[in-house]
Amino acid sequence: MEEEGCESPKPPSLSRRKSQISSQANDATMAIDFLANLVPPLRESTMAKIRSVLPEHSVSISVLAALKVKGVRDLLQLEGVQGQVDAGRICAAIGTDLMETFAPPPLGPHGEPVVVRPKVGFTQLTQVDTVNQTVWARFFVDMYWHDPRMIGLDYIPDGLWRPADCYIGNQHGNMERIRHENRPVLIDKKTGLLLWPVEFVGLLSNPMALHKFPFDTDAIDILIHQNEASLGRDEYIFRPWPPAEEQSSVRFFFGVHDDLTEFDVVGFSKECYESVGGIPTEFSKCSITLHVVRRWPYYCEPRRSPHRPARPRLSACNRRVSVWKIALPIFLCTIFCFSALFFPVNIETFSEATDDPAQAIFSSQGDMDSLSERNNVAVTMFLASSALLYVVASTLPKTSYLTTMDKFVLVNLFIQFAVAAVSWVSVGVFFKVDNNESRLINLVAFCVLLFVLLTSSVVILGVPMVKSLRRDRKSWPDTLGNEVPEIQFYPFELFVNVYPPWQTGTKNPVKLDDKKYGPGVTEEYVMGSGWGAKPASSGHPLAGGGGDDGDALPVDAQGIKMKVDTRANQKKVPSKLLLEKKTGSVVAADV
Repeated sequence: MEEEGCESPKPPSLSRRKSQISSQANDATMAIDFLANLVPPLRESTMAKIRSVLPEHSVSISVLAALKVKGVRDLLQLEGVQGQVDAGRICAAIGTDLMETFAPPPLGPHGEPVVVRPKVGFTQLTQVDTVNQTVWARFFVDMYWHDPRMIGLDYIPDGLWRPADCYIGNQHGNMERIRHENRPVLIDKKTGLLLWPVEFVGLLSNPMALHKFPFDTDAIDILIHQNEASLGRDEYIFRPWPPAEEQSSVRFFFGVHDDLTEFDVVGFSKECYESVGGIPTEFSKCSITLHVVRRWPYYCEPRRSPHRPARPRLSACNRRVSVWKIALPIFLCTIFCFSALFFPVNIETFSEATDDPAQAIFSSQGDMDSLSERNNVAVTMFLASSALLYVVASTLPKTSYLTTMDKFVLVNLFIQFAVAAVSWVSVGVFFKVDNNESRLINLVAFCVLLFVLLTSSVVILGVPMVKSLRRDRKSWPDTLGNEVPEIQFYPFELFVNVYPPWQTGTKNPVKLDDKKYGPGVTEEYVMGSGWGAKPASSGHPLAGGGGDDGDALPVDAQGIKMKVDTRANQKKVPSKLLLEKKTGSVVAADV
């Protein structure tokens, strides 16, 4: 129990740590900052030698790792057992994985955490599995931040701080994490903007609300979680980009509108916040939600952009379940089932000797055949519908509640059973009827059941179909929520945040400005002997504009025919030319 007036010791604040961070960034200062923040700290005498020797010889963290214990001891001239211990502590702290060894973060003047703004770029998004509720994705998480110490520098110092690799909180299993750089990337030396990219490949857990299947929507979440090896939100925090840049912070580098055949990608929303994890420390998180809507029609030839080639007919959608694969076959089976109500029944041949209708119905062989024929039609259609459901059962979602498609299937199965039940009544299984009553029962049953079938089809399937066709895809969709959310919604638009690949042989939809860069075409020149020969195509600035006084390209005495890039700002011949001589030989020349 603490005495009154005594305060328990507190860990050093971030502002005190900030005072130990150098104001300039170079190889030596990064190594000094790293060693100055070891816990427990090194001896003051050892730190004094570090601050003296490392800047003098530009010693970096990687150099200290290469020197090992003996080399570090000799470099710093550490003596005695304690010197040997300090050298060992330095090498142990650096470790063998230099990508995980870096200086402390550039905190603000009062210990404010570094603001990291993430961008996500998808290169693949496939296998949105409704049954297992997973998504296979391949995407980059690009983390941007500003380091004022990097302003004016042209290189990245060894050991410069970067955010510790984040992880995906809703990954299904273990996602593969790929690093493409061994140190941060300097984006703008005028502002000190840096980038640390990390690629993730694997499955994402994607819980779905399937009450309206197949007219449902889905929110594919990517939960970017701060690495718990860091200091939490006291080291850095995730924050969204300014509104002008936020829409392009989530991009698709493939034709997602065409390649994702089962869903229509509408837009995304982003939310950054802090929460307590498994340990009592606040960690920063960034939740990116891709809002998608299931495409209920079954397109045998999906829509395609004009710059993409046509797909073969056997595309990925042939392996998917949609309205036309289930609803239409079952609807047709129910329509065929109504034909059983039109089979004639000869009631007058019943025996009047008995009051038992079960015995009276079988007094004539023709009546038994009529009932058999009616039951054969109804049972056949019922079994056909059941067989279809059995075949597609592996591709249907397994839920504890009824989806929209489940309701439609149950209504059709009920009507098919009702047709068989009407057949039993119309031939007098339960009570005696005459021919007129039998025809009236069949007619009333046909009208009532057909009305129920058409009405249920319109209510269950027709209304959602019309709503989906009238959906506005650039604003917050009504299907994603009844009210506009507090967080901003950004639609996915072609060439704004969706960049499909350019197919060879087609017009590139994203081209450079001809007025600024010149036309990116290739023209052919036929050169004569000597200087000042006119090109076959006129008016190119490299050939003197086709005039007699301009400076033409030099050629050999034999004359050559060559192809060059005709950009307006081009000042040199490309590095490799194919020179086709009149003799027919081809020579590759490096210029």
